Amino acid sequence: MISFPLSPELNQTVTVQPDGFIDLQSAGSIHIQGMTVPETVDAIRHAYAGILNHPIINVDLEDFQKPFFIVSGQVGKPGQYDLRSDITVAEAIAIAGGLAPTAKDQVFLFHRSSNDWYQVEKLKLKNILNGKDANEDALIRPGDMVYIPESRITKFRKFVPYSINAGSYLAENQNNP
Repeated sequence: MISFPLSPELNQTVTVQPDGFIDLQSAGSIHIQGMTVPETVDAIRHAYAGILNHPIINVDLEDFQKPFFIVSGQVGKPGQYDLRSDITVAEAIAIAGGLAPTAKDQVFLFHRSSNDWYQVEKLKLKNILNGKDANEDALIRPGDMVYIPESRITKFRKFVPYSINAGSYLAENQNNP
């Protein structure tokens, strides 16, 4: 919400577009992605410099994309979670309901290194949880994704029956000669 106390006809509500620009009434578009609110006020003041003489401008942030991380794969509650403080991969998995019984003990952490690129890190969760490599537990950054794959035995069990009740099979065949 942009307000001009001395020029209320220019008050407006704007949305930051995916490319980081906002469209200002009578002043065109400006790029504000990554700016703080005071930096945004200065950028808007500069944009209106040709129209207003030393404008007084107030900017109120109504909504914003909160930092988040995603946990997917073999956990109790996969999904997107708010990143409210510094947490590690093990803590992120705990927030997501812990490991499912079908989970593998290795975890993949996808760090966003830019808008288009991810850096993938493979962690041995078993060692971290047993205190063996506790210092290897990576910190989660905004936009990171933690993926816990399915164990091999679980993949194998999907295709091969591993519990057959032979007694009921034999009884069925004896009744139907």
